[in-house]
Amino acid sequence: MGLRRNVAKTPPILRKGKRLKQAKEEAIAEIDHYRLQREKDFRRKHSKIMGSHDNLSTKIDEETAAKIQGLTNNYHKNMENVLGHLLGKVYDINPDIHPNYTYTI
Repeated sequence: MGLRRNVAKTPPILRKGKRLKQAKEEAIAEIDHYRLQREKDFRRKHSKIMGSHDNLSTKIDEETAAKIQGLTNNYHKNMENVLGHLLGKVYDINPDIHPNYTYTI
């Protein structure tokens, strides 16, 4: 009976306000818990995906560097031969008369 007196003494509007305040606090706690859970899932998925992307980009960078090194080596190895062949074609001059030329007097 002592409790009923205390409840009866509290106006209904104050009891409703307390219930609303408690419900709001519970809702905020539930929302925070859900948000933290979703952020954790997002970070886990992001690290899983980006981890594989980082591995692929590292592998591609290594392959690119190896191909560039191979091309550079081939360039230095064949540069003299190609330059000699090109200059040989340029300096090999044969003064011939064009076959379509007609001599006119």
